[in-house]
Amino acid sequence: MLADLCTLQIPSAYDAVTCRGVLNDMITDQDRMSAVQHLAESLRPGGLLFLDVREAQASRQRADGVTRTRRVDLGDGASLTFHARSTWRHGTLHVEERYDLARPGAAGQRSSYAFAMRPWTESELRAMLHASGLSSVEISAGVGRRTADRLFVVAF
Repeated sequence: MLADLCTLQIPSAYDAVTCRGVLNDMITDQDRMSAVQHLAESLRPGGLLFLDVREAQASRQRADGVTRTRRVDLGDGASLTFHARSTWRHGTLHVEERYDLARPGAAGQRSSYAFAMRPWTESELRAMLHASGLSSVEISAGVGRRTADRLFVVAF
């Protein structure tokens, strides 16, 4: 299903909803509140909302403008090289990514992306989740992450 989280209109039908990373792409307060509210409204009474979002302070610290590169061997002589650079401006994280695919006997392929996202603070998450009718909110460090720039949220 393809849907706009800011206008999502589905009945309260789910025991649990998971949203990983998507809420970071909501830049305005209005879009953020609308998306959180619609996710909460999609839960049955007592349902659980699981969120994985970027944390603002740690994201800002990591946004040092340094390009980080990782190469992955895909087998049979093929490789994928990933380059990422992030900077912080006016409360938003600006990311530039490039993917270079190399395969023997084939022309190289390059894909580039540039986007902005707005990481979350714990207080902002709690306020929006409570305003959306979720009375219990637990926030902890991201699960399975090598960096401290993620928050894992369970709300009901």
